[in-house]
Amino acid sequence: MACVTHGGLQPDIKTPVKTTEKQRLTDGARQYIINFLDTFAGSDANAVIFLNQGYIAGTLGFDLQDAYEQCNAKKGGKIKPLCLRTIQHWKKRKNDVNSCIPKKTREKVDWQTVGWLHLFFVFYRKPQKPSVMEAHRQFKNYWNAKAIGDDCPSHWAVRRLLEVVPELIKEWGRSTGSEYRAYQSFVRRDWSNMSSNEVWVGDGHSFKAKVQSPEDAGQALAPEVTLIIDAASRFIVGWAFSLSENQIAVSESLGNGMLKYGKPLVYYSDNGSGQTAKTIDHPAGGMLARLGVRHETGIPGNPQGRGIIEGIWDITMIAVARDMPTFQGTGMDGGAARKNTIDINAAKKRGELAENVPSWDEFKGKVEARIHWYNTEHQHSALDGKTPADVYFANFDDSWAVHLTDEEKTTLYRPYKERTPTRGEINLHRNIYFSKKLEELPAKAKVRATYDLRDPSKIWVSDLDGVFICEAVWDGNKVAGFPESLMDQLKENRKEGKKKRAMEKYNEAEMEGRSVIEGEVLKRIEFNAGETIEPLKIVQPDFIKQKPEEEKRLSYLDTMKALYGDQKAAGNE
Repeated sequence: MACVTHGGLQPDIKTPVKTTEKQRLTDGARQYIINFLDTFAGSDANAVIFLNQGYIAGTLGFDLQDAYEQCNAKKGGKIKPLCLRTIQHWKKRKNDVNSCIPKKTREKVDWQTVGWLHLFFVFYRKPQKPSVMEAHRQFKNYWNAKAIGDDCPSHWAVRRLLEVVPELIKEWGRSTGSEYRAYQSFVRRDWSNMSSNEVWVGDGHSFKAKVQSPEDAGQALAPEVTLIIDAASRFIVGWAFSLSENQIAVSESLGNGMLKYGKPLVYYSDNGSGQTAKTIDHPAGGMLARLGVRHETGIPGNPQGRGIIEGIWDITMIAVARDMPTFQGTGMDGGAARKNTIDINAAKKRGELAENVPSWDEFKGKVEARIHWYNTEHQHSALDGKTPADVYFANFDDSWAVHLTDEEKTTLYRPYKERTPTRGEINLHRNIYFSKKLEELPAKAKVRATYDLRDPSKIWVSDLDGVFICEAVWDGNKVAGFPESLMDQLKENRKEGKKKRAMEKYNEAEMEGRSVIEGEVLKRIEFNAGETIEPLKIVQPDFIKQKPEEEKRLSYLDTMKALYGDQKAAGNE
């Protein structure tokens, strides 16, 4: 039905403030009908008959027909015919309170006036987040034990009342910190009026998939990804990968951005250890202080303050992780995730890497490709459908932009630590750096040891005022324990000895191979059932000497026969 004002009639200023739109429409429609009766030529009874018959016949004007439908409409859209007594009641009400607003048939209960609700909240508003059923059970036991009043409100009565209680009230005590702030109102930061490089926002998150460790090829881990974006354009200016969010990763991502796009005025981040370490945040020697960049940190436990970068993770890093078989984020099938974990752990015990784990180079390549796509192709809704790169370069104001000087580029990744040299040596990060010029310093003199996060081969030494002294080289005073020529000679002698012993073993093996015993080879004899098989003969090699047979001892007679012949032997006998 169309909403009309019925001849310009508006509810009077005495109309109750808390009224619904339907009540106000009904009030206007009833006053329109009353005005029609006042101007009708006949009696009120004839006017009511005219209205009922005209509505049935469809001959009423548009405004009059709309007022007829709205003035006495019931729930469900049912239209009741008008009666004179009802209209007279409307007239009386208009004269009394100057309105015809119908009374509500069912008033909503004000939850703030229900006394037992606050007692129920004692059992419901807990960090353990009990269900309504569990909280009501404890509430009912307490109610009955203390005999507080009549029957305890039912579980369904509690549920109906909770439906009208604001979430902010219900979650008090059930949620804390950033989770509770999600129910509160908030202030939206407007970045649209800023130029590029005015404010950079940084944050780090664990990658939602397991990849190969860059330090141990047989280990799978979830690396940390640090992103730096330009607030005005959402353009990703720098990024870095590490095993955890630390000062090195943050410094590297900031440095990468500054080398390409210059220095921001403000860097905005959380107050985590990686973002607020002395290497970055120290007012005297920190990286940001040296480059003239102001560092602002958010309120602890309030990630909504950096919502501008929190929203980027879904379409960049999480999108890349979701495309990998080892994805561990929301939406991954639980069974597949458990199987991946089992396979990774089983391979780790064998000292291997599971086949489905992406390599470190593959991980880096996909992340960098996704960042390039986001910067140059993603049509950002907050940028009126433009890409972050288009907005960044369009809003870049070179009149105040500050690029890194050659000296700043040289010292960009070089935070420093104070050290006391000893006999020309400086001990830094478990490494020893040496320079002869350090011997010239006074005893117990402190210096600044400036180092490069990515090149440990040398450090730059200056005094506490920043005046350059020298370059100290890693293990610059380390020499071999013996002359190199002597060591080489000993190594050659050892090699020759190994070769000689190996040749002797080889010759011995050759001799053993030639000393094969020659003999007849036994051949397989075919067997016939009706044939008698002779036993095998033992054939001895020629070189085996036969044992001589023992000589037969002769009798006396045989001996005489052998010596003298048969006749003489017989005569002697």
